[in-house]
Amino acid sequence: MRLINLTPHPISLANAAGEITKTIPTSGTIARVSTETITTGRSIAGCPVVKNTQGQVTNLPEAKGGTVYIVSLFVLSALSDRNDVVAPDTGATCVRGDQGRITAVRQFLTA
Repeated sequence: MRLINLTPHPISLANAAGEITKTIPTSGTIARVSTETITTGRSIAGCPVVKNTQGQVTNLPEAKGGTVYIVSLFVLSALSDRNDVVAPDTGATCVRGDQGRITAVRQFLTA
């Protein structure tokens, strides 16, 4: 299976012990999702309250057999019909370094 990383960061994969087993470099292409900000007409403490809506996903290639595309969770959340697209699970199962930064993930999320 071919993994193509469409995020701006290398993705390191870890086993159950937290040891890095593979790093997937960036592909040079970043999948993005556009947003539109809608004014609600409300304000809180003088600050406007707005709502962001997701638009189109860009830079995501068409599905190709044997290929899985890695995107950000934000991009993944805009997709519902692609089982060839995953996002790194940066929740409780990820591996963090001494300063709390993510160093690797142990699993992927799907839409």
